Amino acid sequence: MLSSGKCTAVSHSDGDPIYMRSQIAHSPKLNLTIEYTDVQATYYEPEIESFYLNRDNRRLVLSVAYSGLGMDSPCAYFQLFQRGQEPLQVYDYLKVTYDATLTAYVTWKEEFTPADVVVSAYVKNPYPCYDIGPKIMQNPDPRVQQAVQQFIAEQPTVVQEVFLTKAYYYFFGWLQNYVCDFGYKYSGDINK
Repeated sequence: MLSSGKCTAVSHSDGDPIYMRSQIAHSPKLNLTIEYTDVQATYYEPEIESFYLNRDNRRLVLSVAYSGLGMDSPCAYFQLFQRGQEPLQVYDYLKVTYDATLTAYVTWKEEFTPADVVVSAYVKNPYPCYDIGPKIMQNPDPRVQQAVQQFIAEQPTVVQEVFLTKAYYYFFGWLQNYVCDFGYKYSGDINK
């Protein structure tokens, strides 16, 4: 990676937050989209589990485990989609820390872009530490409360869905701040 023409080597202190303007996550189980703004992502104790280049298909595999991968957003917009109606929209702060592993599969070229990367995610603990503001968790609307109760009942599935759609943000945030700054900003698109 360091030999790539666009790579500028970088380093970042473990546990210092990285600012991201926004992130989007989805939970099909809850029919929910969350847009996080002014995100501070924090990476704790990243450890490379695997790193190799498969010369047969020119695919680089990089797997990184984190003892903690935190996300703090002062304003998370929750959109609960409903059949035949406008989505319910509520917002408040959201903080969560995952115990997770991200694995990136990079189609290796001299100059690769985010389109050349596929990221998968595995959450080791399906019950992460989280703090969701009272405008959501104590919302008086019965439809919001129903979604909160469904989240609690289906937490392992919802956590995996949400984290999987945020995996690209986390991977590119880590790569651009801990390994190489390739000079591009990740837009939130999920590839392939």
